[in-house]
Amino acid sequence: MAFTVEDFRDLLELLRAHPEWRRRLWELLASEELLRLPAEVEAFRQETERRFQRVEEQIAALTEAQRRTEEQIRQLVEAQRRTEERVGRLEEAVAALAEAQRRTEERVEQLVEGIRQLTERVDRLEQRAARLERRTEDHARDLGKLKKYSMESRYRERAALVFRGLLRGAKPVPYERVDQVLEEAVAAGRITEGEADDAAQADLVVEGFHRREDRKIYLVVEISDLGDTEDVRRAANRAAIFARAFQAEVWPVVGAEELTDLARNAARDLRVWWVQDGRAFPPREISEESPS
Repeated sequence: MAFTVEDFRDLLELLRAHPEWRRRLWELLASEELLRLPAEVEAFRQETERRFQRVEEQIAALTEAQRRTEEQIRQLVEAQRRTEERVGRLEEAVAALAEAQRRTEERVEQLVEGIRQLTERVDRLEQRAARLERRTEDHARDLGKLKKYSMESRYRERAALVFRGLLRGAKPVPYERVDQVLEEAVAAGRITEGEADDAAQADLVVEGFHRREDRKIYLVVEISDLGDTEDVRRAANRAAIFARAFQAEVWPVVGAEELTDLARNAARDLRVWWVQDGRAFPPREISEESPS
């Protein structure tokens, strides 16, 4: 019996009405590969979904990472902005410091110039002071010489009164006699030529008699406004030379308005008399210090 179109239509209606027949018919008509296809498609679908899920998870992770990266970038941008602001403030501070340094350097230069000018003025003042000091020293030296000449003249002219406390009939020995005595002493070998030259520089030589005894005494006098240790030593040394020249008793004397403390001690040690305004002080009676 032949299978007609009507039969085929009836078969289709039956298959529509009975789905289980369709499956059974499919099992009969389909090959093994086609039968496995739904399962493979399902497995493929599930694998695809899993992959899509992993991709979605990765995308989500990347999105989160992107979000975190953008947040970090935003923070970096903010930090960069703050850094630029700080750098700007630092630049302003450095510029202000540089300006202050420039002003300081200008002031230092002005101070250096002022110090240089002040130093020059001080140098000029020191030079003027030195000149004034030299002039003062010259004046003091000249005044000292004038005082010494005045005292020498007074002591020579008024020897009897000035040295009355030491000798009776005191009178200066003329220069000519002093020179003659020294020459004769050199010739006799009692003193050397150098000693004669030194002794000849004595300010004054006086002769007279002891106040209580009838014996002749000579005085070798060094005259100064303010007697110092050199005056005392010269008087002692020259008196020793004249003692050998005259072959007589010779006393060393310093005629001065005042003696330094060191000169007072030296006079006591070297047994040198001190004559002050006509008053005679024996060595032992010279105080160690001048009255204040």
